[in-house]
Amino acid sequence: KTCVCMCICTHKYARRTHTSMQDAHTKWQDTHTIMQDTHPNMQDTHTNMQDAHTSMQDAHTNVHDTHANIQDAHTDMQGALTNMKDAHTRMQDAHANAQDS
Repeated sequence: KTCVCMCICTHKYARRTHTSMQDAHTKWQDTHTIMQDTHPNMQDTHTNMQDAHTSMQDAHTNVHDTHANIQDAHTDMQGALTNMKDAHTRMQDAHANAQDS
């Protein structure tokens, strides 16, 4: 009788363990499927982040280039202003000489 009880208890325990193992395996398969589904999205996101970083670097370079162009334009404008002042002075001198003549 003891042997029969032990066999029954062991069988029940083995059946519960087997069910638990099957449940765990199903959960593992579900998790694996989710990971497989998520992986392409993660790769796409990583690519998008790399593209965004490149765009930001390009924008930063453009800002530097624009700043350099503005500085060059400012220098050119200062040169033009100096030339205009010189021309104005010469015109005033020429006008004064014409009046003296």
